[in-house]
Amino acid sequence: MSFQEITAVVPIRKGSERIPGKNLADFATVDGKTYNLLEWKLLQLLQVLPAENVLVSSDWDEALAIAREVGANTLVQPAHVSASDSPFDETIAYCLGAVTTRHVAWSPVTAPLLGPENIKEVFSNYQSLSEDAQGNGLIVTHGLAAYALVEGLPINFALGKGHMKTQELPSLDIWDWTIAIRETSEAINARYMFGSHPTIHRLPSWATTDINDLIDLETARLLLPLYARAEGLNVISARALNESE
Repeated sequence: MSFQEITAVVPIRKGSERIPGKNLADFATVDGKTYNLLEWKLLQLLQVLPAENVLVSSDWDEALAIAREVGANTLVQPAHVSASDSPFDETIAYCLGAVTTRHVAWSPVTAPLLGPENIKEVFSNYQSLSEDAQGNGLIVTHGLAAYALVEGLPINFALGKGHMKTQELPSLDIWDWTIAIRETSEAINARYMFGSHPTIHRLPSWATTDINDLIDLETARLLLPLYARAEGLNVISARALNESE
């Protein structure tokens, strides 16, 4: 199955407030080689897409060098789209301006457990959609059965006599920017990766793990056995070598 009309954008910012250098933290070891988060994401994507369909956008020389080593395309991000307080739509617009394929996937390194098999599944689902649905985009979520409240008011359960058991709760879809894919021109026009009614592609919660802080990073490492089983891969956790962790 060909995904020639899809470009995967891998945004990677040098600055990280929670974990300095997070996006290049060591993550996994395969056959004696240790991969940091960027190398790991590129390894995953290059099993699905040709190198010219992978675009690493960054303000980080080291990250750009890693991308070039594997043949991926690179885009140097200026300060106004790389700072922690930069408007997200500015970053999206800048990155997508370099995309030449009809469709674009936003694939951050902070979702390291979304492996090649799941990426192929997501892309295949997207390809099966109508043009209108592709224009609205597809996002990957995981289900969560939990009692949810907004400003103290329940949104998926009733108080008092209407109380439900956990297994009876309607499942919430949790989205963590694991990956999103949309028709490129629609994404550029909206300056966002999906519209008001995106297609939902639900995966197991472990596969959608998103790394924001040290606990997330350690959790993702601990979940690698599930990833290994799903991908048929002999992989072990790699402890970070830098002192920032």
